Amino acid sequence: MHLSMVSPVYNEEDAIVEFVERATAVLARLGDTFEMILVNDCSTDATPSLLQDLEKKHPQLRLISLSRNVGQQAATLLGLRQAAGDLVFLLDSDLQTPPEDMEKLFAAGMRDDDWDVVIGARQSRSERPLRSLASRGVTWIINRMAGSRLEDPASTFLLIKQAALRRACKNDVLAQNFSMLLSYMRLRFRHVPVERQANTRRTSSYSLLQLFEILLLAILRYSSGRKTLMFLLFVGCLSLGLGTLGTAYLILSGIIHQAALPTNLLVFTTALAVAGLQFLLLGVIIYKIETLYRNLDFRQNLNCFHDD
Repeated sequence: MHLSMVSPVYNEEDAIVEFVERATAVLARLGDTFEMILVNDCSTDATPSLLQDLEKKHPQLRLISLSRNVGQQAATLLGLRQAAGDLVFLLDSDLQTPPEDMEKLFAAGMRDDDWDVVIGARQSRSERPLRSLASRGVTWIINRMAGSRLEDPASTFLLIKQAALRRACKNDVLAQNFSMLLSYMRLRFRHVPVERQANTRRTSSYSLLQLFEILLLAILRYSSGRKTLMFLLFVGCLSLGLGTLGTAYLILSGIIHQAALPTNLLVFTTALAVAGLQFLLLGVIIYKIETLYRNLDFRQNLNCFHDD
């Protein structure tokens, strides 16, 4: 069996040598032959020279050097398009996930053939309660909106069959989240719990803002119109109801007790009601667009039928 491993690399001078050595040892144990495809996303530190030395030392290493920084997702997809293995690992090069965990994914895939993707779901994603809560909330909303069952939508650690990979590369040339793309394609997933390395060299690259970006992409790219509509209507009704009731309560309370209205709280409840109304209006617009799209699709399908 021929294995491939694809890893995007950006400014990893402190980790890249150890990463390659450990990954080489693991792949040598798992496959008859293997290749490592490292995509240097225009690193600005000593990473490029270290990669060139590693390429000379390891004949299985294929180095792709980009002339400008294109970002992790685009660099990942460029590497995946070059992977020729029967099974392809995707793994970050920063050692947050130990290369030895590839054996866990491989073992899960070897149990049977009823899968397309084995994905590593991180069990201890953050020590900060706020970020951990936000991650769980984003995961729940994404799965509800996109109709997926991903335990960790932000995971970049997976094992994928070559046939499924080819389908994915044809589906979207600029996928902003590869795991969500695979889930959207209704591929068969198998989840394997993995732990982040305790003595990692850097903290998680996913801030709260980036978690919100992942959520927004899921809503815009990987959710059906009906699910988006229902989500907007639910949020709109909830926000409008809470804002209206809150505003009415504050006004009535001020009238009854002959007291000054709490300005900040009144502004908040009013803004909440206005935001809810905007969500409802946006839901109506999406409903109209969805209806128009379905009508056009129906007419296009009618044109496919011809009388004999």
